[in-house]
Amino acid sequence: MKHLNITYHMHKSSETAETCITLPMEPETADSILRDQCGSPHAGPESAVGRILSALAALQGYGSAAFCCAEERKICLWNDSQPPPAKHQNKGCQKGSTGLGRYFYTFGSDPAFPYQYGWLEVRAASWEEAHKKFRSKYPDRHEGTLNCSFFYDEDQWNIMSPETDWRGCKCHEIIE
Repeated sequence: MKHLNITYHMHKSSETAETCITLPMEPETADSILRDQCGSPHAGPESAVGRILSALAALQGYGSAAFCCAEERKICLWNDSQPPPAKHQNKGCQKGSTGLGRYFYTFGSDPAFPYQYGWLEVRAASWEEAHKKFRSKYPDRHEGTLNCSFFYDEDQWNIMSPETDWRGCKCHEIIE
C-alpha cells in the first residue's frame, strides 16, 4: 500500500479553494498518478480519486473539485506492542513548563488564507482553547470551518517532519 498526498481545487461561484488529503492506494495506481499526475486515468473526474475529491468538495459546500498534483507520503504506522522509532517519538515538545501544548494550522495557496504555504503554531492547554485563539485572530470565512487547510496536534506534526520535508513552507507566526 502506498499513500499519496493529493492536492486539489474546490470551486463554487467566484471562489476557488486549494486543499489536500492523503489517500492510501494500491502501488500500481499510486505509481500511475505519480508518473502522469493529472494525465493519469486514476486522477480524472470519473476515477475513484476524482469521486472522492468531488464528495469532499460537496461536503464543504463546493460544486466541483479538480485534481492538481500528487506526491508520495511515507506514513509511519505502529501500535502499542511496536512503539514508534526514536525519530517519531515526542522529544519533550508536549506541554512544557507553561503547561501549554503546541497545535499547528497549515495553509495552501488560497489568497484568502491568513498566510500562503506554511503554518502557524498556537500554544494552548487544549484543542478547544487552540481553536478559540486561532479564531479570535483569524475568524472563519465559512461558519464552522477554520480559516486554514488543516490542523494538527504535536504528535501528528512530529510524524510529518514539515520543518525539513515541506519545501518552500515555513512557520509564519506563533500565537501564545
